[in-house]
Amino acid sequence: MATDYFLAFNGYGYFSEGIQPQLSRHAMISSNHVYVPNDTSIEIPFYTEDDIEIVYTKDGTQTTVDTASEYTGVAASSVKYVTFTPNTDDTPYDIKVYDNGQTTLLKTIKLIPVCEPKYTSIRCYFLNRYGVIQQMYFFKRTDEQMEIEDTTFNRNMISSTATYDNESAQKMRFDVKAKTSLQLNTGFVDEDFNTTIEELFLSEFIWVEYESNKLPAIPRSKQMQYQTALNNKLINYTVQFDLAFDTVNSVR
Repeated sequence: MATDYFLAFNGYGYFSEGIQPQLSRHAMISSNHVYVPNDTSIEIPFYTEDDIEIVYTKDGTQTTVDTASEYTGVAASSVKYVTFTPNTDDTPYDIKVYDNGQTTLLKTIKLIPVCEPKYTSIRCYFLNRYGVIQQMYFFKRTDEQMEIEDTTFNRNMISSTATYDNESAQKMRFDVKAKTSLQLNTGFVDEDFNTTIEELFLSEFIWVEYESNKLPAIPRSKQMQYQTALNNKLINYTVQFDLAFDTVNSVR
């Protein structure tokens, strides 16, 4: 009896798309804009089972990435993460995704460098609607907060001589727990970037790079107010995350 194998991703469709919608078979991000610090890079995931060609011109040199040889019939080869860096003069450029032979333009992604001299940019990773890891950056102000929980009790301080030491505490503290949260700001983005923020809020797996560590996180914000150029003029999203672990290690 023959065995059939199927390739599946941990993604999702929207109710408005109906039953079993066809997700992207080329660039596996929804937005047409990516923002990257002008001194670093960003990875974008592409589907490889269908032969596509990725064309972009950086610093005057055109590069073509052909995924024809990437897919080998195993799941691990079905997605290729391509690394992009900004132009040296910090100007944007287009990443064009074509079918094989470049007869049909499937998607254009604008890579926009951001020069942020004041704040440290925070890279965020999340599982997007296509079931792959997507990267994005928060460029503006970061606020860190720690919330503490504890339990206290009053202890017996009387000694055998019916005295007590007034430098000793009557109220004792134990079972101290703490959780850390981060409040991040995207900086000004295009209205099209709403899809990235939406998928971030809907993601079950999120990590933030903070102080040289890649840390799991959960959005504390449970409401997203969609911003538009018409209503808000300049669009900046503020997102608060709870780091997904106890600050005082409680792993057993």
